[in-house]
Amino acid sequence: MASKKKSLLWEVNHPESIRSSYLFGTMHVKDNKAFSKVDLVLECMKKCNLLACEYNLEEARGKGLGEALMLPDQQKLIDLAGERKYARWKKICNKAFSVDLDQVQRLLPMTIISVLSERLMQKDNAVSLDQFLWERGIEMGLNLEGVERFEDQKTIMGKIEINDQLKMLKDLFQNVNSFKKQINKLLMLYQQEEIHELFKRSKKSLGKYKHLLLHQRNEKMADSIYALTEGHNAFIAIGAAHLSGKVGVLHLLKKKGLILKPLSS
Repeated sequence: MASKKKSLLWEVNHPESIRSSYLFGTMHVKDNKAFSKVDLVLECMKKCNLLACEYNLEEARGKGLGEALMLPDQQKLIDLAGERKYARWKKICNKAFSVDLDQVQRLLPMTIISVLSERLMQKDNAVSLDQFLWERGIEMGLNLEGVERFEDQKTIMGKIEINDQLKMLKDLFQNVNSFKKQINKLLMLYQQEEIHELFKRSKKSLGKYKHLLLHQRNEKMADSIYALTEGHNAFIAIGAAHLSGKVGVLHLLKKKGLILKPLSS
C-alpha cells in the first residue's frame, strides 16, 4: 500500500487527467536538514504549471498574517500569566533560548512556541522551505494557489483556547530539555523521511485539538488536491505531518482514486 511507504515526495496521477502532479511534505523551517530533497523537488516543479502551498503566501500577507499570530485586544503574555510567573518564564527563555520574552509577548502562546522551536534550529537559509518553494515558483512563472484558504486557517487558529495555548507554553518552560530533544528528533525524522512517525508525534502533541488541526484539515486538503490535480500539472507542498495516518492526505487521496508513487525514500 502506497500510504505505508516512507517518502516526502510523491508522484500523483489523477484518474481524469493524463498529467502527472507531485505532492511534497515540507517542514516550515530554515534549517538545511529540511532542504535535503530540494534538488529533486525543483526538478519536479519544473514539470508543473502550478504551485500550491498550504495557503497562498501573498494572500496571507494581504490579509493580516501578522495580526493572526498575535493576542487579541492588545493583550500581552504578562497579562495572562501574571507578573511572578512571567518573570520566571522570562529567565528561562533568556537562558535556554537566548530570546527576550518581552520582545515576543504580544504573540499568541502557540506562536511563541514556534519562535522558540525555530531558535533551536539552524538558520542556514534566508527563508523557510515553504517560502523558498514559493519564490522559486514565482521565478518559474507558475500559477500560485493555496491548498487551504488563509481565512480558513485563521478561523481554525481562533478555535484554540488561549488557556490551552498558555498551558502548552507552561509545559514547555517546565520541560525545556525534553522540548529541545523533541525538536531535534523531529528534524532527524524529517531527514529520514519517517512520515508515519512524524504523524504520530504531531497527533500526540495536539491532544484534544487533533481532530480540528489534523483530521478536518486533512479532509479539506485532500478535496483541494483532488481538484487541483484534475486540471493542472500541480506541485503541492503541505506540512509533512499531514501525509500519513488513516485520515492522512495520502490515504484520503488513494480512497478518491488517485495513484500515488513514492519518489524519494
